[in-house]
Amino acid sequence: MARLAHLTDLHLNGTPARAEKLARALIQAATLGANHLLLTGDLTAHGNPAHFVELARVLQGYWPHGATIVGGNHDGAFFKKAIAADGVLGRWSHTSVAGAAVQLNDLTIIPVDTYVPKRALIFRALGMVGNPQLDMVDRIVRNARRPVVIAMHHGPQAEPLRAFASLVDARRFAGLLARHPHVSVCCGHDHRVLDIGTIHVAAAVAHHPDPLRLYEVAAGRLKGIYTNGQPGYYFE
Repeated sequence: MARLAHLTDLHLNGTPARAEKLARALIQAATLGANHLLLTGDLTAHGNPAHFVELARVLQGYWPHGATIVGGNHDGAFFKKAIAADGVLGRWSHTSVAGAAVQLNDLTIIPVDTYVPKRALIFRALGMVGNPQLDMVDRIVRNARRPVVIAMHHGPQAEPLRAFASLVDARRFAGLLARHPHVSVCCGHDHRVLDIGTIHVAAAVAHHPDPLRLYEVAAGRLKGIYTNGQPGYYFE
């Protein structure tokens, strides 16, 4: 059985404290029996290439299993270079490149890219799935005979700063989820711990005292089996 660990919003910035928090969370996840990791964006604070190297070093030192890694609005365009087969995160490229359908025991994992390039400064936190990815995801989930987990940074949940920081095409994405009840979403960006139907949001590693979430598949759906009771906070 797949047991997923979910971490998000690491905001690695070269300070030892954040790298150490990530390492502790990875050790905790492995101790609790997780066998696949979802890292759902904002891996770095400013998209600095050196901080992707730092992430790779921590993962190689503390995570012995597979991982699906997606970028966030803080990671910028460099994430695609980092996750390429010859990039610093290339070890996980085959399970992380947007559009891949990863078969893992009793479920399928689909990484989705929500980064929007060339944004005005005031809209730099916005995300978008886009029609090509939406069509691709719809096609995969229609043919899936097992539960599906979508790993993405921006989720379709309502946010306090919706006009400036949310998923632009959230309504269409929510419609896809409504048509396919066997599909769950694991995302970040929000910095709160939320479970809204099949949408599961994790708190930020950079700010939360215990950011780890764990899931298993039960009755054809993703079920949370571990999360800290502290809700996290959007304005962090």
